[in-house]
Amino acid sequence: MLQCLTMKDTPSAPAGITGSASAPSRQSAPEPAVTARGVALVTGAGKRLGRAIALALAADGWDIGVHYRESADGAAQTVADITALGRRAVALQAGLDDASQCRQLVKRLADALGPVTGLVNSASRFDFDSIHSLTPQSFAAHLGPNLLAPLLLSQALLAQLPTSSAATASLAPPVKPALSAGPGNPDSAADHARSAVPASPAGSEAPDAAASPAAPSGPSTAATSTASASTPAVIVNLLDQKLFNLNPDFLSYTLSKAALQAATTMLAQAMAPLVRVVGVAPGLTLPSYLQTDTDFAHAHRTLSPLGASSTAEDVAATVVFAMKTRSITGTTLLVDGGQHLLGLPRDASLMDQA
Repeated sequence: MLQCLTMKDTPSAPAGITGSASAPSRQSAPEPAVTARGVALVTGAGKRLGRAIALALAADGWDIGVHYRESADGAAQTVADITALGRRAVALQAGLDDASQCRQLVKRLADALGPVTGLVNSASRFDFDSIHSLTPQSFAAHLGPNLLAPLLLSQALLAQLPTSSAATASLAPPVKPALSAGPGNPDSAADHARSAVPASPAGSEAPDAAASPAAPSGPSTAATSTASASTPAVIVNLLDQKLFNLNPDFLSYTLSKAALQAATTMLAQAMAPLVRVVGVAPGLTLPSYLQTDTDFAHAHRTLSPLGASSTAEDVAATVVFAMKTRSITGTTLLVDGGQHLLGLPRDASLMDQA
């Protein structure tokens, strides 16, 4: 399902206001224009934190792909609000636990608004389990949307960048020299040749060996110089302060976010200089399904050295900062009012309430 609103025609600026016959004409100074930054996909942008991030990025000059799973009305409102800010937006429905739908999201957005140079992996599953209640199903249910989906979306973003093929060719493993089979060498030359070819991702076609150029021994000079001369694309992964303040609650969720934090570092290494990758780790920001509004307000106020944890606006502003500060990559920005410094024994939503 794809829903798109375009910018409405903006009325022309009023003519200069004329005073008395002897007074010069005066014209109001135009407001400074917002720099157009590109097209970004924000997952889970139909409600809550994802919506706040999408609106903040639009205000900073991004055109937005508003992903949602079930919040169609919320996504439509987000699109309308972004359009009112003078940016373009499109609503994109997809289940992030479906790999085939994930792989198409970036292409669908690029077809609608143009090449995608920003990605915010905001949507995630947050269901309670512990070592006592963990099941293969509960674990897999978190790994899909919280880890695999961000990886597939990152892969798709990289693949559609203009210089991606040349740059990623330099990351291919070097081809080992073929060895003859014989005494002391049970491996055949054919086995070594097969092991030198990286496996194709699931669901994709294997490359034509005859048509593929040989992997260079060093970085691609052409790709590096092209990327260095332009602004890199950027991916922001929403993490969690609990990675710096571990407790045993929400086991599957926490493990999936820990893996995404590791992926943030690894992708920053693998995708440079074409793409920057940054983690943003909020604290207690919005009420969970386990909290009443009163419980949330009490926890938000008391479970932080600063007397208040993060707000949606704080997190959104940090994402904007990360996406426009081109020297940041491979690190995580904590936005939690210092909550990670407290060493809480339980998840904040399960602590003693007011």
